[in-house]
Amino acid sequence: MPDRDPNKSMKLYLSLSAVAFGLLALPLTLVAQQTHVVKNFNDEYRPESTTVVQGDTVSFQNPRTLPLTHQHDLNFDNNAYPGRGFASTWTHEIRFDDVGQFGFFCSRHGEQGTITVSPGNPGNGGPTFDMEPGLNGNWWNGAARDGEGVQVELSASDDDSMVFVATVYSYAPNGGQIFMIAVGTPSGHTADVDLFITDGGVWGAEFDPDTVTQTQWGTGTFTSESCESLHMELHPFAEYQAQGYTSLSYDLIRLTTPILDCNDEQ
Repeated sequence: MPDRDPNKSMKLYLSLSAVAFGLLALPLTLVAQQTHVVKNFNDEYRPESTTVVQGDTVSFQNPRTLPLTHQHDLNFDNNAYPGRGFASTWTHEIRFDDVGQFGFFCSRHGEQGTITVSPGNPGNGGPTFDMEPGLNGNWWNGAARDGEGVQVELSASDDDSMVFVATVYSYAPNGGQIFMIAVGTPSGHTADVDLFITDGGVWGAEFDPDTVTQTQWGTGTFTSESCESLHMELHPFAEYQAQGYTSLSYDLIRLTTPILDCNDEQ
């Protein structure tokens, strides 16, 4: 990675980072098992369809306290897996060990979804969906983290290798808004990234790119699980931990529909 220069603009920094990371292909360790999240919001499962790998766990969640008349349950077609009775707020985790497609639904309100279980990769059991430009777009963790989001872009660097860039929109420990740039090179279904936090700019006519700095905040990993599911892990360096930042790890679902076709039939 090139040396950081506080006097460089963000555009120039990202261009240099893309070239540098395009020259690297770090060996990555595949995760043996993943946990996916499916949430019930406004009588709708999000995501409605989820693709997992044999041995993965799905955490079904009804995250809000609702009136008695809007309590939800969880049932599986043909009783393929044990469900969950009616309640206002609950979490129900199921490990899927059988390959196939499994429908689930709420018996009172009719919302339904599908879990598709594919065979695990020999020797690791990890996800089989490689990163591709069809993942480009806006992502979020659902209403549970409304007001926070991630913009993802995969594109070719100058040497035609793939570069992964994500912008994470969130908040500082003191409540002020922040955004971070994550840059890395994808390998299969995983991209290890360095995260940079920006500072020094001002609004409007007084903006001066020479005052903008980009400081490395920490590292992270993005994992592609399907066209509709990403997993994000962010880990701050010690100096940012001292400021109150903590590690984050959660699943992302699509907020926008991609323009590019996304093919998870790999």
